[in-house]
Formats: sequence, C-alpha cells, structure tokens
Amino acid sequence: MWRARELIREMARDGAYQQAHTALDLAEHAYLSAGRLSQPITSAVQQGMLAPGDRFLQAQMAELRTLGDLLTRLGYASQAMQKYSGTQLGELDATLDQIASAVWRLPDLSEAPAGSAATPIVTA
Repeated sequence: MWRARELIREMARDGAYQQAHTALDLAEHAYLSAGRLSQPITSAVQQGMLAPGDRFLQAQMAELRTLGDLLTRLGYASQAMQKYSGTQLGELDATLDQIASAVWRLPDLSEAPAGSAATPIVTA
C-alpha cells in the first residue's frame, strides 16, 4: 500500500505534471519566436518597404497569427493538464490513505480464539 502511494506521489511530482510543464514552456518559447518572426514583416509594411496588399505577405501574416493562436491554446491545454493530473493524483492518494487507515483498524484474525467471530468494523 505504501509503495502504491509513493508511486502516485512520484507520478505527480515527476510524471504528468512535469511533462505538462515542459509542453507549456515549449509552447511559450514557440509563441515568442512566432512574435519575433512577425515583427520584421510588420515593420517593413509600416515603413513602406513592403506593399500591405501583397497576397504572399498577407498569407504569411495569417499563418503567423494562426500559429500564435494555436500556441496559446496549447499553453492553456498544458495548464489544464497540469491542474487536472495533480488534482486526480491527489484524490487517489487521499483514497489510498483512507484504505490504509481502514486496513490498520481491522482486527488481527490470526490471534482470534478458534470458533470466535471477529466483530466487523463499520465506518460511515
């Protein structure tokens, strides 16, 4: 029982939470990179070096905006995954704690006299 609880804590600490944190960090870096890619194009248009109506330029800017939106959504999904996995593993740990407590309160039947019945423990 104690090993199971330790594994749950280990998963919470090192497993899903860490993976979600890594994904969130990578999404943030990619989002910032996409922003840096769009800055020179925006500056060139503002300075009149590129025609704002250029279809190729508009397509690139649209793709950069889409990439930024997708990375933002990925960041939110990573945050939700961190929160959800930690909450669920915490609930599982608490349930295992309750089970362990109940098991410790059970009578030791190996010491009961022959022919006697152990009194069951009823919990609410």
